[in-house]
Amino acid sequence: MGFKTLNKTYLENLAKNPLITKSVTAGVANGLNEVLASIISKDYSGLKGTDNKVIKMVIYGSLILTPLSHNMYAALNKVFGNKLSFKMKMLQILVSVTTITPFISAVFTCWLALINNYNIKSLVATEDLKMELKKMLKVMKAGLLANYPRNVKSSVITNIGCLLVAQNYIQPELWVVFFTFVFFLLGTYQNTKQKIASQKKAKDQ
Repeated sequence: MGFKTLNKTYLENLAKNPLITKSVTAGVANGLNEVLASIISKDYSGLKGTDNKVIKMVIYGSLILTPLSHNMYAALNKVFGNKLSFKMKMLQILVSVTTITPFISAVFTCWLALINNYNIKSLVATEDLKMELKKMLKVMKAGLLANYPRNVKSSVITNIGCLLVAQNYIQPELWVVFFTFVFFLLGTYQNTKQKIASQKKAKDQ
Protein backbone atom coordinates (compact mmCIF):
# COMPACT_ATOMS: atom_id res chain seq x y z
CA MET A 1 0.00 0.00 0.00
CA GLY A 2 1.56 3.27 -1.16
CA PHE A 3 1.66 6.63 0.61
CA LYS A 4 -1.12 8.09 -1.59
CA THR A 5 -3.43 5.17 -0.74
CA LEU A 6 -2.65 5.46 2.98
CA ASN A 7 -3.20 9.20 2.86
CA LYS A 8 -6.54 8.77 1.06
CA THR A 9 -7.67 6.14 3.59
CA TYR A 10 -6.63 8.36 6.48
CA LEU A 11 -8.50 11.38 5.09
CA GLU A 12 -11.60 9.25 4.50
CA ASN A 13 -11.51 8.05 8.11
CA LEU A 14 -10.91 11.61 9.25
CA ALA A 15 -14.04 12.75 7.39
CA LYS A 16 -16.19 9.87 8.70
CA ASN A 17 -14.86 9.68 12.27
CA PRO A 18 -12.92 12.89 12.94
CA LEU A 19 -12.58 12.67 16.72
CA ILE A 20 -11.65 8.97 16.79
CA THR A 21 -9.13 9.36 13.96
CA LYS A 22 -7.53 12.39 15.62
CA SER A 23 -7.46 10.55 18.96
CA VAL A 24 -5.63 7.57 17.46
CA THR A 25 -3.19 9.90 15.68
CA ALA A 26 -2.45 11.88 18.86
CA GLY A 27 -2.22 8.70 20.95
CA VAL A 28 0.43 7.23 18.65
CA ALA A 29 2.31 10.55 18.44
CA ASN A 30 2.38 11.03 22.21
CA GLY A 31 3.42 7.44 22.83
CA LEU A 32 6.30 7.94 20.42
CA ASN A 33 7.04 11.23 22.21
CA GLU A 34 7.66 9.32 25.45
CA VAL A 35 9.82 6.67 23.75
CA LEU A 36 12.04 9.28 22.07
CA ALA A 37 12.25 11.46 25.20
CA SER A 38 13.27 8.43 27.28
CA ILE A 39 15.97 7.45 24.79
CA ILE A 40 17.36 11.00 24.46
CA SER A 41 17.38 11.62 28.24
CA LYS A 42 18.62 8.05 28.91
CA ASP A 43 15.80 7.58 31.41
CA TYR A 44 14.40 4.14 30.60
CA SER A 45 12.51 3.60 33.85
CA GLY A 46 9.21 4.68 32.35
CA LEU A 47 9.37 2.10 29.57
CA LYS A 48 9.19 -0.89 31.91
CA GLY A 49 6.58 -2.77 33.92
CA THR A 50 3.49 -1.26 35.47
CA ASP A 51 4.98 2.25 35.42
CA ASN A 52 4.99 2.33 31.63
CA LYS A 53 4.86 6.01 30.75
CA VAL A 54 4.30 5.28 27.07
CA ILE A 55 0.80 4.03 27.91
CA LYS A 56 0.19 7.14 30.02
CA MET A 57 1.24 9.40 27.15
CA VAL A 58 -1.01 7.47 24.75
CA ILE A 59 -3.86 8.06 27.22
CA TYR A 60 -2.98 11.76 27.36
CA GLY A 61 -2.86 12.14 23.59
CA SER A 62 -5.99 10.18 22.77
CA LEU A 63 -8.29 10.86 25.74
CA ILE A 64 -7.20 14.27 27.05
CA LEU A 65 -5.37 16.34 24.43
CA THR A 66 -7.45 15.43 21.39
CA PRO A 67 -10.94 16.05 22.84
CA LEU A 68 -9.72 19.37 24.27
CA SER A 69 -7.98 20.62 21.12
CA HIS A 70 -10.68 19.23 18.78
CA ASN A 71 -13.47 21.12 20.55
CA MET A 72 -11.49 24.27 21.30
CA TYR A 73 -10.23 24.72 17.73
CA ALA A 74 -13.69 23.82 16.38
CA ALA A 75 -15.13 26.62 18.52
CA LEU A 76 -12.39 28.99 17.34
CA ASN A 77 -13.13 28.24 13.69
CA LYS A 78 -16.86 28.51 14.28
CA VAL A 79 -16.46 31.97 15.79
CA PHE A 80 -14.13 33.28 13.08
CA GLY A 81 -15.20 31.27 10.04
CA ASN A 82 -12.96 30.34 7.10
CA LYS A 83 -12.59 33.41 4.88
CA LEU A 84 -10.87 36.01 7.02
CA SER A 85 -9.34 39.38 6.41
CA PHE A 86 -5.75 39.97 7.53
CA LYS A 87 -6.94 41.76 10.68
CA MET A 88 -9.32 38.92 11.56
CA LYS A 89 -6.55 36.35 11.04
CA MET A 90 -4.35 38.28 13.45
CA LEU A 91 -7.23 38.49 15.94
CA GLN A 92 -7.81 34.73 15.61
CA ILE A 93 -4.12 34.10 16.38
CA LEU A 94 -4.27 36.46 19.36
CA VAL A 95 -7.34 34.70 20.79
CA SER A 96 -5.76 31.29 20.26
CA VAL A 97 -2.41 32.09 21.90
CA THR A 98 -4.05 33.80 24.90
CA THR A 99 -6.65 31.08 25.57
CA ILE A 100 -6.14 27.68 23.92
CA THR A 101 -2.34 27.57 24.00
CA PRO A 102 -1.85 28.51 27.68
CA PHE A 103 -4.58 26.10 28.78
CA ILE A 104 -3.28 23.11 26.79
CA SER A 105 0.30 23.91 27.86
CA ALA A 106 -0.80 23.85 31.50
CA VAL A 107 -2.55 20.50 31.06
CA PHE A 108 0.51 19.04 29.29
CA THR A 109 2.91 20.35 31.96
CA CYS A 110 0.76 18.92 34.77
CA TRP A 111 0.53 15.55 33.03
CA LEU A 112 4.29 15.35 32.53
CA ALA A 113 4.84 16.28 36.17
CA LEU A 114 2.51 13.48 37.28
CA ILE A 115 3.96 10.73 35.10
CA ASN A 116 7.54 11.70 35.96
CA ASN A 117 7.17 12.45 39.68
CA TYR A 118 4.11 10.62 41.02
CA ASN A 119 3.62 6.88 41.49
CA ILE A 120 0.10 5.91 40.45
CA LYS A 121 0.35 2.82 42.68
CA SER A 122 0.06 5.14 45.68
CA LEU A 123 -3.35 6.32 44.48
CA VAL A 124 -4.58 2.76 43.91
CA ALA A 125 -3.34 1.45 47.27
CA THR A 126 -4.14 4.42 49.47
CA GLU A 127 -6.68 4.44 52.25
CA ASP A 128 -6.55 8.22 52.40
CA LEU A 129 -7.71 9.49 49.01
CA LYS A 130 -7.75 13.11 50.14
CA MET A 131 -4.08 12.95 51.12
CA GLU A 132 -3.10 11.39 47.79
CA LEU A 133 -5.02 14.02 45.85
CA LYS A 134 -3.10 16.67 47.81
CA LYS A 135 0.16 14.94 46.83
CA MET A 136 -0.90 14.97 43.17
CA LEU A 137 -1.79 18.66 43.37
CA LYS A 138 1.58 19.37 45.00
CA VAL A 139 3.40 17.53 42.20
CA MET A 140 1.43 19.40 39.52
CA LYS A 141 2.03 22.75 41.24
CA ALA A 142 5.78 22.06 41.40
CA GLY A 143 5.75 21.06 37.73
CA LEU A 144 3.93 24.23 36.74
CA LEU A 145 6.29 26.46 38.72
CA ALA A 146 9.39 24.78 37.28
CA ASN A 147 8.35 24.16 33.68
CA TYR A 148 5.19 26.05 32.68
CA PRO A 149 6.80 29.41 31.78
CA ARG A 150 9.26 27.73 29.42
CA ASN A 151 6.65 25.35 27.99
CA VAL A 152 4.02 28.01 27.35
CA LYS A 153 6.58 30.38 25.79
CA SER A 154 7.76 27.78 23.28
CA SER A 155 4.15 26.69 22.67
CA VAL A 156 2.98 30.25 21.96
CA ILE A 157 5.80 30.84 19.47
CA THR A 158 5.13 27.49 17.78
CA ASN A 159 1.38 28.07 17.77
CA ILE A 160 1.70 31.42 16.04
CA GLY A 161 3.74 29.79 13.27
CA CYS A 162 1.28 26.89 13.03
CA LEU A 163 -1.73 29.19 12.79
CA LEU A 164 -0.12 31.32 10.08
CA VAL A 165 0.46 28.16 8.03
CA ALA A 166 -2.94 26.62 8.88
CA GLN A 167 -4.91 29.76 8.03
CA ASN A 168 -3.45 29.91 4.54
CA TYR A 169 -2.77 26.33 3.51
CA ILE A 170 -4.67 23.80 5.65
CA GLN A 171 -8.37 22.92 5.75
CA PRO A 172 -9.95 23.58 9.20
CA GLU A 173 -10.76 19.90 9.76
CA LEU A 174 -7.05 19.09 9.40
CA TRP A 175 -5.84 21.68 11.88
CA VAL A 176 -5.74 19.33 14.87
CA VAL A 177 -3.78 16.71 12.88
CA PHE A 178 -1.30 19.36 11.73
CA PHE A 179 -0.95 20.75 15.25
CA THR A 180 -0.56 17.23 16.63
CA PHE A 181 2.44 16.60 14.38
CA VAL A 182 4.12 19.94 15.15
CA PHE A 183 3.48 19.69 18.88
CA PHE A 184 4.70 16.09 18.81
CA LEU A 185 8.12 17.52 17.94
CA LEU A 186 7.83 20.31 20.49
CA GLY A 187 6.38 17.98 23.15
CA THR A 188 9.24 15.53 22.72
CA TYR A 189 11.69 18.36 23.33
CA GLN A 190 9.76 19.60 26.39
CA ASN A 191 9.36 16.07 27.78
CA THR A 192 13.08 15.41 27.36
CA LYS A 193 13.98 18.65 29.16
CA GLN A 194 11.60 17.82 32.00
CA LYS A 195 13.03 14.30 32.39
CA ILE A 196 16.58 15.63 32.53
CA ALA A 197 15.52 18.23 35.12
CA SER A 198 13.81 15.55 37.23
CA GLN A 199 16.95 13.37 37.09
CA LYS A 200 19.11 16.29 38.19
CA LYS A 201 16.73 17.12 41.04
CA ALA A 202 16.76 13.48 42.23
CA LYS A 203 20.58 13.43 42.24
CA ASP A 204 20.78 16.69 44.20
CA GLN A 205 18.47 15.45 46.95
